[in-house]
Amino acid sequence: MIFTISPHVAHACSGGVAVTVAGLIADSDYVVKARVTEVDDVGQNVILHIENYLAGGPGPEFLLFNRSHPIRVDYILAGFSGGGDCLGLASAFHSDDELYLFLHRNQDGSYTVVSGAFNPDLYRFPEPHSTVDVYLTGGYQNGDRTYEDLAERNTVQQATETEFIAIIAEQSGQTPTAPDTSLPYPLKAPLRLTTTAGTAYLFPIDGRAPIELTPEILSAISGRAYIESILYDAGSCTIDGCRIYSPDGLNVAVQVDTSTFQLKSSTQLTGQEVLFSPTSDALAVWNECDLKIYTTGYPRLMQDWYAIEEINQIPLSAEASCELFSGIGVWSLDGRYLAYSDDAGLWLWDVFSTTTEPRLIVSDQEGISVLPRYFSPLGRYLAVIQGEERYTLDLVSGESLPDGLVSPDDRLLLAFDTGADSSMLEICALTPYACQPLPWGMYFQIWNEAGELVLYAELSEVSRVEWQNAHSFMALTCLLDEPTQCRLFLWRPSYAEWYTMALSYGSTFAYDANNHTMAIVNDADTVTINDTSYDFAGMLDGDITTIEWMRSLFYQDNSG
Repeated sequence: MIFTISPHVAHACSGGVAVTVAGLIADSDYVVKARVTEVDDVGQNVILHIENYLAGGPGPEFLLFNRSHPIRVDYILAGFSGGGDCLGLASAFHSDDELYLFLHRNQDGSYTVVSGAFNPDLYRFPEPHSTVDVYLTGGYQNGDRTYEDLAERNTVQQATETEFIAIIAEQSGQTPTAPDTSLPYPLKAPLRLTTTAGTAYLFPIDGRAPIELTPEILSAISGRAYIESILYDAGSCTIDGCRIYSPDGLNVAVQVDTSTFQLKSSTQLTGQEVLFSPTSDALAVWNECDLKIYTTGYPRLMQDWYAIEEINQIPLSAEASCELFSGIGVWSLDGRYLAYSDDAGLWLWDVFSTTTEPRLIVSDQEGISVLPRYFSPLGRYLAVIQGEERYTLDLVSGESLPDGLVSPDDRLLLAFDTGADSSMLEICALTPYACQPLPWGMYFQIWNEAGELVLYAELSEVSRVEWQNAHSFMALTCLLDEPTQCRLFLWRPSYAEWYTMALSYGSTFAYDANNHTMAIVNDADTVTINDTSYDFAGMLDGDITTIEWMRSLFYQDNSG
């Protein structure tokens, strides 16, 4: 559902003067006439269908316009913004909205508006006689010219749509051009590529050449710039890994020394390890033989703004050094339960209950520690490791189930050895429990240039498995003697059987469930994203080894 946050166009709060049309054009990559075709869940970020490039073209037929980065949306919806920080959301876009924009391309391939303190963010002409405000004189042209006369620098005139197009043509010296329809449709999230040299690259969403993913670029594209000014008093550090961000990016724990972390409002916590909850509104802190839980001040949850408050505390069993178990814990995805380990074994703790003690769910056996790995999506099952043994624990019945991956609805288990390079796989129903081997259907073929089949191999083991949704999963299977020669298959149920469909050859894959986008590494230089292949030969410093989807630029409401 799309809803309107504010009925007005958002302008900067700091005051200033308007920018001339010439100044806007100079700071823009493109000036476009566009129509909205896709809208995110809060109407802030959209896919634009470009009808004409008034300046800078020709460019892609479709662009992703990033009006409010998802991290900024989270900040506002969580109740942190009261409006005085100038981070309010603008009025929602709707499909088929028609508008003119001055656009700047970001390093991730998205586009943001070029504007000034008193310029509109966008220009609309809903009626034939509609006009917009433009500045031909006055203002600042790229910040290098000042005006003594206040009237001159804020001179505004009204322009109809025809006059607006003519002004852009006159000021830019360009005529409108049609978009280039051969360029790819934009992705909704950038892709991270890592090479054999260990270098990380950013593949922009508009399909342009990858760029090396430096810390500066990562900070710029992560959306943190919207709230870094809020988090400044958490302090700074120069050691890799000393800044631990909450999953939503709205808070940070800065390691001041080996036993101190500093958060927003200069709040310092004593401890050696910290772990934010997946919902970001709580924080676990290990301090020697104490484990404490703090809330992180979410106004939406009726907490004081960024107030760090201790709400629960327990001692850890200390027959041996507590340091061995510092930071050994995992949160349930709803942020309610923490599974943690100590000398006694594996515990389950309802962190928001001050009247319920943690429950010992698995005892140490002959000094072999039991360590939590991850919760299932709905929290009933917990993956654990005990020595060399990996298994799945039913937290309701206490039953030990095979190692594997639980489905998004906690109804199915893909049973396989998650610690092995390759493994047999079974499909198990969890309620009631029953398993069946993966039916035959996976194979590998190689054809020569003459069209002759030179290799055919039936494949029975999987190297990697990932759920696509609650009803289907993807399995990567490889030749046993050639672990980079692999093929990806999609499995779906039909009646009482599971059937497979071959997707593509490749060494690894990454699936973006929110945006339903599949990326497959086909060979050392080629990645296929959905049905489009991208050749990176000569652009990287080594072969592609791994890929990972970064945060989506479309805001998705996953609250249910």
